[in-house]
Amino acid sequence: MLVVKIPESNINVERFYTFHHNIKHNLYTFHGDRHTFWEMHIVLNGSKILTCEDKIINLSKGQMYLIPPHEFHRYTVTDVELEYIVLTF
Repeated sequence: MLVVKIPESNINVERFYTFHHNIKHNLYTFHGDRHTFWEMHIVLNGSKILTCEDKIINLSKGQMYLIPPHEFHRYTVTDVELEYIVLTF
């Protein structure tokens, strides 16, 4: 079991639902969605701007961001190439 510590509480991950390894190119834009599960974005190479509700997060190689359920999110690639993983749980 994976335990993620966040300021408000702990999240206990009993199973992952999806694992996506993605490569996108410069200025690709994902226009966004909202769903009922947690989503973790991990940048392997490159960079992107992730917008979650009213927060703007710049992610680059080696960084990750955890998106809680029901939070609208979208992103734009800001490097020549972006390689990243998305895990949902």
